[in-house]
Amino acid sequence: MKYFLLHLSDLHIDKSSVEMNSYFESIFSITKNIADSCDLVLILVSGDIADQNSQQGYIEAYVLLSQLVENYNSLKVPRVEIIITPGNHDCNFHNGDEVRNRVIRDITHTEDGTSEVSPQIIDICTAPQKDFFEFIKEFDSMQGAFQENRIVWKKVINTTEDVVNVYVINSAWMSSNPENQGKIILPEKLISETMQPGNGISVTLMHHPLSWFKPWSSKRLTDYIESCSNIVCTGHEHFVRTYVKSNESSLLTYYSDGSSVHNGNSCYSYLLEKNEEGNYSISRYTLDFNSKVLNSEKHDDSKISVIEPRQQKSYLPLVSQMKTFLKDIGANLHHPHNSKLDLDDIYIYPDLHHLNPDPLKKISYESAIINSENAFSFSKKGAGSKYIVLGQSRSGRTTLLKKVYCNLLHDGYMPIWVKGDRIKSLNEKEIRSLINKEAKDQYRDFSLDEINTYDNYKKVILIDDFDESSLPRKFRRKFMDVLKNIYSNLMVTSHDLLEIEELTGAEPEASIIYDGFNLFQIKEFGNIRRSLLIKKWFGLSSDPYVDNNTYLRELDRVTDVINKIIGKNLTPSYPIIILVLLQNITNIDPTDFKQSSYGYYYQTLILDSLKKSNPSPDAIDAFKNFLSSLAFSMFENDHKYLDDVDFKQFCDDHAQRHDIQNRIDVIVSEILDSGILISKEGRYVFSYRYMFYFFTAQYLSEKITRDSIKDIISSMASRPHNENFSNILMFLSYLSKDPIIIESLLNAAKSLLNEEEPIKLDEDIKALNEIFVDVPKLVLKQISTEDARIVRLEERDQIETIESKMQKNEEDCLEVEEELTLIDKISSSIKLAEIIGQVVKNAYASLEGDQKLELVEQTYLLLLRPLGLLLRSIMREPENIAAEIVKIMRTQPVYNTEDREVVEAFAVAFLARVCTIVTYTFISRISQFVGSENLDMTYRRILKENRTTAYKLVDAVLKINHYIDFPIAELRRLNKELEHNPLAKSVLSQTVRNYLYMFEIENYRFKQQICQEFGIEMLELRRIENISKDKKGGR
Repeated sequence: MKYFLLHLSDLHIDKSSVEMNSYFESIFSITKNIADSCDLVLILVSGDIADQNSQQGYIEAYVLLSQLVENYNSLKVPRVEIIITPGNHDCNFHNGDEVRNRVIRDITHTEDGTSEVSPQIIDICTAPQKDFFEFIKEFDSMQGAFQENRIVWKKVINTTEDVVNVYVINSAWMSSNPENQGKIILPEKLISETMQPGNGISVTLMHHPLSWFKPWSSKRLTDYIESCSNIVCTGHEHFVRTYVKSNESSLLTYYSDGSSVHNGNSCYSYLLEKNEEGNYSISRYTLDFNSKVLNSEKHDDSKISVIEPRQQKSYLPLVSQMKTFLKDIGANLHHPHNSKLDLDDIYIYPDLHHLNPDPLKKISYESAIINSENAFSFSKKGAGSKYIVLGQSRSGRTTLLKKVYCNLLHDGYMPIWVKGDRIKSLNEKEIRSLINKEAKDQYRDFSLDEINTYDNYKKVILIDDFDESSLPRKFRRKFMDVLKNIYSNLMVTSHDLLEIEELTGAEPEASIIYDGFNLFQIKEFGNIRRSLLIKKWFGLSSDPYVDNNTYLRELDRVTDVINKIIGKNLTPSYPIIILVLLQNITNIDPTDFKQSSYGYYYQTLILDSLKKSNPSPDAIDAFKNFLSSLAFSMFENDHKYLDDVDFKQFCDDHAQRHDIQNRIDVIVSEILDSGILISKEGRYVFSYRYMFYFFTAQYLSEKITRDSIKDIISSMASRPHNENFSNILMFLSYLSKDPIIIESLLNAAKSLLNEEEPIKLDEDIKALNEIFVDVPKLVLKQISTEDARIVRLEERDQIETIESKMQKNEEDCLEVEEELTLIDKISSSIKLAEIIGQVVKNAYASLEGDQKLELVEQTYLLLLRPLGLLLRSIMREPENIAAEIVKIMRTQPVYNTEDREVVEAFAVAFLARVCTIVTYTFISRISQFVGSENLDMTYRRILKENRTTAYKLVDAVLKINHYIDFPIAELRRLNKELEHNPLAKSVLSQTVRNYLYMFEIENYRFKQQICQEFGIEMLELRRIENISKDKKGGR
């Protein structure tokens, strides 16, 4: 038994054309030989049949598709079927329907999707698809399609030996113009009634990929799809991509995202062949329209088992209080468009560091990092599974445990939640009694006897915040020993490694500590996890964006703000911190400039910590005064921490100075409870670096009129390469608008590398331009915008991991060196440019025009001077540098002495590439530091007075990176101007290529034209995702 599945998508047919006729003729000619030997040919069309719902388009589509069916019927194939689902372009939006828009807004605000959607509502929402539903009536295969409802339809195709089920989903039922990602909802009742798998192969066909659905709707639809479908065919994004996922039952699902013929891409087909065991082997083929061949891409291990009818799962019933607790985020968060937030709305699984992997496997640090979604598996036999998860305050230990609880419930276990502070005894009988009582309080309709006799292997004890147990630390180890003897499956969370060391009385390296426990530590969110969380937050909004690029610009803006606040280990990058920032960034009044400043966001985080004990406003003022005095004292005396003696002395001095001797103990106690200040092993230290910098800056801002403080600010501004100085200056610029700050920054800016001429990138780089001969073109790989952004985030995470390791090997130092090295000066220029950029962007509305002009222009110069220094160093002896590169290359066995000319040419090209990257990096930094469309008039003034190529490039990069509209006319003019300036031209091309990766250009021909004009080679490549066989893996 053999089936041939052909996946077509996004045809966008508007009229008869030679191109489309040739496309369909090629499909048949390329595939007819393999189809001829099959028992079934199944043509799957995943939407966007006619362009803009064109009547002429449907007429031509019928001609083309029916001819394709007829051609396959002319072969020996016993059966040919065509199944079609609508896309957003199959909707007629020409006549705006306010009633439909209002209905869709109401549906979008649905909280759970379980409520029944009436036929009348469905009719209103699918009214724009009237022409599509008329069109599909012309095909015999589509008779009866969408008759019961216009949301989902099941087509059953009986073959001689088996059955093929096709689930056809109308994901465009609530489409709009423009289309907004993350908004689609499917009525779960209709999906659950229809998507009940039977024997045989099953396929799901829909227009939109899962990322276009509301997060909760996407998750539920994924569960249905992966429990009953072998193959999922989608379109919409005009990009060819496949990937494979394995669900919790180890059933493989093949995802096929189809492209559009207008993009010049190939399409996919599948050959499914039944073997003797009753399984179907699957081979994937691509249709190459350029060479007119069918390319096979068969995976050796790609076996799809025949899917049996799904067994409906019954879960243990929870009491309502437990259900509420599991949904609770654990913080008072407010989304501007979603008043009630549940944990699933915003949850992203953190990565974990496995602290005690099997030493025999010699696992590297990187390999020991795993995602927590796939980290825990519990056994219903044998020794069971035992885990300890460590994490700092606010790291998300409790929310992770909640997700584990829900997953265990879903998998047929009985998870039992125990709060650490409830653990008070080592007696086995009392421990059993505690566990049983907790279980009875969590589950409905269970007696104590039923709980006590419930299968012990199915019980999983989840202890949250074990460090809060009232047991003496020396007895906590004994408690764990007793617990392990009673229950096989355990999971414990605790504050940090220190607590575990204390309860075990051993060093962390000693494997006896864990006695079968797998020990994990929660890692802070890197760039990828932050991005996922921010996108989830955005997905909860009901506000439509004009287009996807506007959405991406806003996403980038908010991400940039959060990244700036987190900095390099300034603020802990835990999800609750990011969510608090998101709440404040997206809820503020845009006209309130005070609320939109970075200082405001930091104050919000600090006040959030201080308010844990509900102090009065006077008490908060006392806390802030104490902390700012403490921070400045530590800064002034070059102390990273204070020991017991020094801390007590500071407290006594502070109390006496402010006449609060009767209150000082309470103030200190509540500050320690807030977590801002922590005490470990007799050392008092600020828990996070940003708190130290913030309170030091606050002290300086309050005393800024003193001459001594002015001297300190001026001294720090002259040495911004010192990390402590630069960060304190950054915070000071957030907290104070005193003129001394800008004056000190400008004085320092004008003195740094002032002996160097800023690069013009004109005649001053003539020698460099001479080496730009036969330099390879830049290449634009054809990957989706989403995938390109993921690659960029992965690169940033890798870089930050390396930087973090380097930072741990360096001692922070407040000492002031007598002389700055050249590297120090370049580093200072970059850091000072960043600080000045933050001042300008933070106060652009209150600064006068001339002030902004001077600050922005100095930022330009702070980067153009060191760039000039570096390029001039290369220009002094480019031949010698190239010769050194050749020497290095010749030491590598891959290069042959007979290839001398090739090696030398490569060396020169490599040097040219280095010059491009260095120039691009410095100019991009200017854009990063002062880029904002709010500063448009300032940019204009600067460019009017400075007509060098360097300034023109900076202006172009600013507009590409920060303006909503792509400035194609200006770029073309500049590109023409740079015809004989290959270095500057290559920098411009690099910037354009970056834009093409990061943002969407739907018009493929326009994209091709841009690449051609700017010397970018556009590769016609598909990106195929690696097969993921993680239990809950995927993209």
